[in-house]
Amino acid sequence: MKLRFDKNSLRLRLKKSDIEKLRNDNSVHEKIPFLNGSFEYRLLIAPDQPEVAANLEAQSITVVIPTNIALTWMNNNEVGIYHTIHIDENRNLDIILEKDFPCKEIPEEDQQDYFTPDDIPIPPNQC
Repeated sequence: MKLRFDKNSLRLRLKKSDIEKLRNDNSVHEKIPFLNGSFEYRLLIAPDQPEVAANLEAQSITVVIPTNIALTWMNNNEVGIYHTIHIDENRNLDIILEKDFPCKEIPEEDQQDYFTPDDIPIPPNQC
């Protein structure tokens, strides 16, 4: 699972194996080691969650999605879940969860675990 930030957005991109882990365990996570600790990010499915949410605690970010939204997304050819969280009157946080496609710019990348046009029609310029 990849984590990307851009201005006021947080994007998680999941490969096929990440989707399977999410389907089986209701969660998927990654941990990045640093010399003085680690940073962790995770995606959770929660049956009692009313909408997509994101939480920041110490060295971790958790994105939580409702079960019905997760199941719909995992079991069809939709590329992503897109949700905006209103922080205050002047700020929003866009949460983007997407199925990951191979990058055309990195042809040597192992592409077996990525989604393809046979799985899902690739949006233009998707990488």
